[in-house]
Amino acid sequence: MQENTAKLQVTRFSTGALPPGQRHEAWLARDLPSISRVYKTDPQEPFNVSSEMLALGELSINYADITAQHWTREKSLQRSWHPDGMVVALTLEGDTQGDWNGRAARTSPGTLQVADLALPSEHISTRSKTILVNVPRAIAYRHGIDPAQLHGQATRSGLVNFFSAHLQNLRQEAAHLPAGAAPDLARSVMALLQTALSHGMGTEPVAERADLAILARTLIEKELASSRLSVAALCRSLGISRSTLHRLFSQEGGVGAYIRERRLQLARDAIQSSKEPLHIIAERFAFSDGAHLSRLYKARFGQTPGAMRKERKVDIQN
Repeated sequence: MQENTAKLQVTRFSTGALPPGQRHEAWLARDLPSISRVYKTDPQEPFNVSSEMLALGELSINYADITAQHWTREKSLQRSWHPDGMVVALTLEGDTQGDWNGRAARTSPGTLQVADLALPSEHISTRSKTILVNVPRAIAYRHGIDPAQLHGQATRSGLVNFFSAHLQNLRQEAAHLPAGAAPDLARSVMALLQTALSHGMGTEPVAERADLAILARTLIEKELASSRLSVAALCRSLGISRSTLHRLFSQEGGVGAYIRERRLQLARDAIQSSKEPLHIIAERFAFSDGAHLSRLYKARFGQTPGAMRKERKVDIQN
């Protein structure tokens, strides 16, 4: 029997060999999962970057050495490019300061910070070396982490240092680790992240402080594609009243508004990345029909699905 020798997937990128005037555009245009598409960026000095991306299933870990920039995550970007999750940033060198949806924060070497990509932010970073862990929202919820609650929060501790050392060891050993180990390695990353956040973001563990809200969101994630998802069903599953359930989602405008927003986000991902007819996508995410989805989509994102696909050159199947 032939041994499987495939190793973990590592993607490298550098602008060092390019003319200085082409580097920033090349970074923005690169064809791979990249934080460069998530933010509007304005270089604060001659731009240069070198990075490595380690793929661990649905998780990705980016190791970057990048020059000073002004970073903005605003509503227009959320409409055009909306990764459904959070970024956990570990600063190894350099510092940042800015505002994360009303929460002022500053980071320095040894700091861990969370950013929910569904929320706005604006910050300036010096030349820095960072590790960015990209975590899908559903995975965060399963580990008792609420990205919206932690948006902009920063912490430093011995556990953060331990987490950082683990990620740096992964980078050093990636070329020797089998691809089949990716799921176990992703679980180890999330377990250490959950521990670092639980003991660093306030006096109570994250999972204990918002366990009911996390459980509600987890149940919703599992049933988003089902027409059976309802306020009454959630109340029965959680053993709580309607008023308690709505209070859990007060910042989102109520549980109904939250469910509609999550379904629209998933529908947008499908519309942007596939050629499926609109009525098929509408059925998958429990909209009554394609016209219903189109109306809600335009109200939320400012353009119809057809206009978006035309803009992004996605052909719709007839």
